[in-house]
Amino acid sequence: MSSNNAFAEVKERADLVDIISRLSNKKITGSGKRFQLSECPFCEGHGCFSISTEKQLFNCFQCPGESTGGDVFTFVKRLKGCDMRVALEVVAAEIGYILPIQKPVGKQNIRDAIMAWAKGNLSLHEAVPYLDYLVQTRGLSKELILSLDVGYLLDRGSLISHFKKEGYTYNEIKDSGILTKDFGSFYRIVFGWRNAFGSVEGFVGGATRDQMERLSQEEDETYPKYKKNADFHASDPFNLNHAKRFVPVGGTLVIVEGFLDCLRMMNEGIHNVVALAGSVFKESYIQAIEQTGFSRLILFLDGDEGGRKGTKRAIDMMLKRKTRLRIYVAELCLDDPEDETRFIKDPDELISKKGVGALKDLIQTPVYGGTWLVGAMWTEMDLRSPLTRDSAIKYIGELWGFFKDEVEKKEILKVMASACDSTQDDLRKSIERWLPEENTVAAHGESSAVSTVQGSGLEEWKKKYKEVLEEKKVLKKQLRGALTGYAKAVKQGGALSKAGRLWHVKRLMEAHMRVLKKVRRDPNGVVWMIETIDGIFSSARLRDLERINQEVTEFLDEGES
Repeated sequence: MSSNNAFAEVKERADLVDIISRLSNKKITGSGKRFQLSECPFCEGHGCFSISTEKQLFNCFQCPGESTGGDVFTFVKRLKGCDMRVALEVVAAEIGYILPIQKPVGKQNIRDAIMAWAKGNLSLHEAVPYLDYLVQTRGLSKELILSLDVGYLLDRGSLISHFKKEGYTYNEIKDSGILTKDFGSFYRIVFGWRNAFGSVEGFVGGATRDQMERLSQEEDETYPKYKKNADFHASDPFNLNHAKRFVPVGGTLVIVEGFLDCLRMMNEGIHNVVALAGSVFKESYIQAIEQTGFSRLILFLDGDEGGRKGTKRAIDMMLKRKTRLRIYVAELCLDDPEDETRFIKDPDELISKKGVGALKDLIQTPVYGGTWLVGAMWTEMDLRSPLTRDSAIKYIGELWGFFKDEVEKKEILKVMASACDSTQDDLRKSIERWLPEENTVAAHGESSAVSTVQGSGLEEWKKKYKEVLEEKKVLKKQLRGALTGYAKAVKQGGALSKAGRLWHVKRLMEAHMRVLKKVRRDPNGVVWMIETIDGIFSSARLRDLERINQEVTEFLDEGES
């Protein structure tokens, strides 16, 4: 069965009302051809989300944007923050439909083929010590290993011979990057790195602890614990293709350094986790994550110097990119219970020595990225010294305009004030001096503008300026309300027309004509009028003709008075 046929088959078998009810956990009312959800799971509006059983489509006339409805797959995509293939898998699972295994047309992509071959090799006798290492030494379940892209590499000659028999040329095998030196000899364990769409982009070879311990001092620099294939390039973090299927309430994604950290957390039931295979967070990773349902990132890198530097670079980059993602940090700074002279290094070690409960406590109580930056500076330099304090203030000032949450700003000031032995107000003024010019007015409010005003009229000018700003805020709010109301009117009119409720449409237009006449004279009243109209028509039914007629008449009469 083709992919298109699978979509059609699942869609035909799925009951949209049942799927939406179960996945949204919202109350559904109605019967026959039309149902209504108590609250839209996307915009949280009431009385605006309808489901047509005849067409198997949903629609919300209050959601912003052009795409406010669709079929069962569109609903799952928006709810889960996933792509169409994952939406198909979710709906199929909900209705108990087993999707057919997709067989590639022609030759499979060489990297995907190599990964499948390496996974199959785990059943070989010579792979047993490496599988036992992952299970017994690294604490991973065999079921998890076999379900993920973890495999065993045979020597280079066996690999080339196998894939030539499968119809691949030597150049195709070489271009996959798998013929990297020491793959299949020193590095027998291999991890497949898939992009968010499911294709293998590269490979990472891994060594066991025994292998690393047997290395001489000279060899230790030649053989890292993990090694990427030649010309390795990944556009997405490791495991994003899996993690995007497990977006929790709140949209939190945990970012760790190592593969084993990631796999160990998954082994403990934490699936909203990705790995960097190092401490470098790429800009392309932000773009990839922004396409999923995740909205908050928790940086949970190693507790060593490399992890701290990587955390700082990642926060700095994400702030300047103005990502929609909120940034938090869970810092690993716990004492090793077996050696009081050192800290626990990574999440894998934390689970082994203190249990998954200690790990969950850390990721459930992160700090704001900005707060962590200041705390990190405090530990690295003496902020009571004028020279180092000025450097810290300059650095925070250059980022200040990128912090959008006032609570985060206050926390930053609180930590800095404690470290610098200064007041929060003084620090804010000092920080705002370093703001880039385009952010100055936004951060200062009226202060930068009034600085040019001299003489005894300064205080009066400040007062008027504040009044203007407040009036501007009110007007913006009124404008947003008016535009929202007109958008609702258009959608309500269209829906009523399609349903043949022309009398309803006529009364709706009469009501909104009243709004047009009043918009300049009383903008506050307009907001009230729009809300009233919306309440009258949002749940319009044919049986309600008399009620609607009475309410609209009262509304129009009240508008005249």
